[in-house]
Amino acid sequence: MAGQLTSLGALIEESAAAAGGWLLRGTVAARRVAAIERRLPGLTHGEAVWWSRPAKDRPAPRATNPRSPRADR
Repeated sequence: MAGQLTSLGALIEESAAAAGGWLLRGTVAARRVAAIERRLPGLTHGEAVWWSRPAKDRPAPRATNPRSPRADR
């Protein structure tokens, strides 16, 4: 499950065995939350609890594609 979450952009900061299951704690971009919430029942066979709260603002990552050169140059 952790691999699936990281492939969706989650950064897992802590994992621990807890009460017959696992506790995963980490950070995910707000734009990815809905995708993770939709996949959670399938990943956990309906036996998960999702809890989230807003964290801090961070700058969006820069685009990896360089800008195309201007046509007027």
